[in-house]
Amino acid sequence: RKQLLYIKQERQARFTSLSLLIIIEESYLQRFSHTLDALDAFFQTVGEKDQAILISDMYGGSVNSTMYTYLDRSNTTLVAGVNLALVIGLTILEGDITRETLESVIEQSREAIRIVDLEKSGEEEEDELF
Repeated sequence: RKQLLYIKQERQARFTSLSLLIIIEESYLQRFSHTLDALDAFFQTVGEKDQAILISDMYGGSVNSTMYTYLDRSNTTLVAGVNLALVIGLTILEGDITRETLESVIEQSREAIRIVDLEKSGEEEEDELF
């Protein structure tokens, strides 16, 4: 079983299959306490043989630093930096996610970030949008 937990500075979302929980938090102290509570509750649902992937919004942030302290748990990985393509890419994978697969999904999610300009008439795009 694969478990994903995403906690952002302002919101917390837990992905198990296709379920999603979003909690809006008020203050930093409440957020920090809630992050610890959410991580503890999350790991109570993760079995010894389950794979846990933690996703934080940015490397070095308070949530990332808190999640880092949970890396001593078996089969747990922390990814810093997130976009929707990464979350979708991880949730559609079946079975355990290897380091190589994780790196591939991260690279694909980076490539999904683009500036989209209005095409001017008469110009041909190399990559068509549709």
